[in-house]
Amino acid sequence: MPKGQSKKTTHKKIAHTKKTSIPTSVQRDITEAVNSLPSLLIDQNTINSIQSKQTEDTQPPRPSMIPPSHTYQPPQHSGVLLVVGVALLMVTILGLWAWNMKSMVNSVFAAPSAEKQILSNVGDDFSDIINYIEEQDTLSAKLDELQAQTSPSPATTTTSTQQTHLKAALSTLLYSTTTTSTP
Repeated sequence: MPKGQSKKTTHKKIAHTKKTSIPTSVQRDITEAVNSLPSLLIDQNTINSIQSKQTEDTQPPRPSMIPPSHTYQPPQHSGVLLVVGVALLMVTILGLWAWNMKSMVNSVFAAPSAEKQILSNVGDDFSDIINYIEEQDTLSAKLDELQAQTSPSPATTTTSTQQTHLKAALSTLLYSTTTTSTP
């Protein structure tokens, strides 16, 4: 609102229109026409229905564009078919998924891995080492036996030739056992 104007002044500025007087005869004609309007509509509707019956009787019936035998008829048990179809699709998907998982698990556990091969080689090497140590123990026991047999008795003295023969026998014995036990 602009400054200086109050609400009371705005109500006073509304323009008043002049009332024009309509003759009473015209008013009477208007009210009669309004009152007779529903009966006129009913009469017009009956006239139209009579005319349409006459035109239908004179014209032969038109054949439908599509014969009834070729129209689409939905299946009677479409809900059951839908449930069965979804169930079959679900079972198929789950079956393929299980088959895929089975093949993945088999491929993981069936293939020889490098770790298994390394562990196998380490086990073989360990058993070879244990066998070599046992052979060395038996060789040292045999060496001790030979030394005990060839040790000088107080009555006999060993000569240098006997010592060289003993060393040659021991070296051939050691050489033969190391060549057979080395992998």
